[in-house]
Amino acid sequence: MSTLPEIDLTDPGYIRHCLRPDCTAWFNIAYQMTGGPYVEGWHMVRMFSLDYLCPQHSRRVANGDHAPGWIWDGGHGQVLGVRCACEWAWEPGRSATNGEHREQWAGHLIQIDP
Repeated sequence: MSTLPEIDLTDPGYIRHCLRPDCTAWFNIAYQMTGGPYVEGWHMVRMFSLDYLCPQHSRRVANGDHAPGWIWDGGHGQVLGVRCACEWAWEPGRSATNGEHREQWAGHLIQIDP
């Protein structure tokens, strides 16, 4: 039977920050992976990658009011932009990266909840 290597809880790779660039909240995901205390209220956003919103900023996304989604080109399977459940949308008119889509959607969240 193999054992897992010991996790270095001080490794900065385990730090998860709030998706909003104007927020300094963070938590250490390794604590949860090792059975440590669970951090209440953090919401995972799987849209762009594995991003998180802190308890202060997650409510409107977690309840579905501002959930992100892709804008797809009807028959070609190409992403045209990002949208929000509230009808907000960003279509750059060119190919854009996940990071650009994340940045625009995070900016939208900041506008609705400064």
